[in-house]
Amino acid sequence: MVVLVVMMGLVMLSLAIIGPFLVWAAARIIPRIARGPALLVGARRLAADPRGGWRAVSGITVALVIAGFLGFIQVVSEPTSPEEVRMFTGMHTGGMLTLAIAAVLAAVSTGVTQAARAVDQAPVLRSQHVGGAEVRQLHAARWMEIAIPLALSTVVAVMTALLLLTPAIGQVAENPLPLVLQLLVSAAAAYGLVAAAVLVSGPIVRRGALTGK
Repeated sequence: MVVLVVMMGLVMLSLAIIGPFLVWAAARIIPRIARGPALLVGARRLAADPRGGWRAVSGITVALVIAGFLGFIQVVSEPTSPEEVRMFTGMHTGGMLTLAIAAVLAAVSTGVTQAARAVDQAPVLRSQHVGGAEVRQLHAARWMEIAIPLALSTVVAVMTALLLLTPAIGQVAENPLPLVLQLLVSAAAAYGLVAAAVLVSGPIVRRGALTGK
């Protein structure tokens, strides 16, 4: 247990350092293989601000790792008293609550950030539209700007969870399938909430493209 806690602390610290670098690296590679303007523009924007791109999903990534870690503790533990049952159940509930709070905060932050960027970049959006870019392509570029960090977040969360659980492989005392399904559904809901927050900037992007204001 001590080893797992120490490893989780080190991983959390590493995520804050490695996350922006992964976003930057992906944003530099994707334009070379991009087949559409939306993906190209979204990757270029992330390359210019990788920290901002990672910041939108970093909270969910950490919360997913914590929720998975606490849930796994509940699965591998064999409580011997009602007090221990309540403690492990409370830890798992706390992990899921942390994930829910992180998802809401990330969605609010993403919505505000995307709306502010749309206002600031209104002249650029107008010039792109005049140059031939359709409004739907400008919207798609916004989606790509958040979709790339979300995809990276999923990979990082899964790899981190596997790293943390490696020392405890073989100790599962119960069927872990319900926990895995719960985490998958929770992660999908959290990512969906963040992605939906991008819709907030939709009318602003359209107005900027058509009027430049």
